[in-house]
Amino acid sequence: FMYELLITSNILVLIYIFLFGIIIGSFLNTVIYRLPIMLGLIERTDNYKKFNLLTPRSHCKKCYRKIPFFFNIPVFSYLMLRGKCFNCKSAIPLEYLLIEVLTGLTLVWLALFMIFSNELIFMSILSCTLIVLAIIDLKHLILPNSITYSLIFLGLLINLIFSMTPFLYACLGCCLGYLLFFIIEKLFYFVKKEEGLGRGDAKLIAAIGSWVGLDHLPFIILLAACLGILFFIIVMIINKKSLNQSLNFQIPFGTFLAISCIAIIPLISY
Repeated sequence: FMYELLITSNILVLIYIFLFGIIIGSFLNTVIYRLPIMLGLIERTDNYKKFNLLTPRSHCKKCYRKIPFFFNIPVFSYLMLRGKCFNCKSAIPLEYLLIEVLTGLTLVWLALFMIFSNELIFMSILSCTLIVLAIIDLKHLILPNSITYSLIFLGLLINLIFSMTPFLYACLGCCLGYLLFFIIEKLFYFVKKEEGLGRGDAKLIAAIGSWVGLDHLPFIILLAACLGILFFIIVMIINKKSLNQSLNFQIPFGTFLAISCIAIIPLISY
């Protein structure tokens, strides 16, 4: 009986974490949509005087009608409205639902392997930020400096104070991770006379290194490379193009670095 009670209790905790995660995912959707506009990557089509992460309130992209709070409940509102605006009936991107669910599952993934502690909280913050970077890079092929620099600073600060990863290893992970990708970028340019690996990828791996340390970077980079190759093959097959025709296709490598880091975090012993 006690064992069954414990199992039931653990399941309830995971359900609560998932529900909390989809709420966080709703905010991540706001960042993913608005930050590129704020950075000038996407042209604004609205007439709002103020446009930031808080203003204006959530609204439909088509009719610009503000969304009532009871139609703005993560996941449930999307399902209730069947993926359509409550006012103009235009389609709501499925991306919103997927990111909310993905965030919830990510927090559950971390909780399954990590006891409730400072480390779980910090790694949840890192993972949520990586989700934002992964989607922005996938959609726009850019990793905003405002996020990568903040991650570097925060990772080093947390490891200096809480020593999740020895501070020296965090510094080495940050510096050597960046240096490795910087060298690869310059070698590619020297050989091909064109840009290959973006500088944003170097900043992202530096940020990841500042959180998890030098020891785990090789595994993250290896997994990211495998995922990137798999993604390239899938795109090549979908587009029905040969290898030579697909060589100029740009791979959002930052997306796969972020996914790899999230996958490996629970396997790191803190």
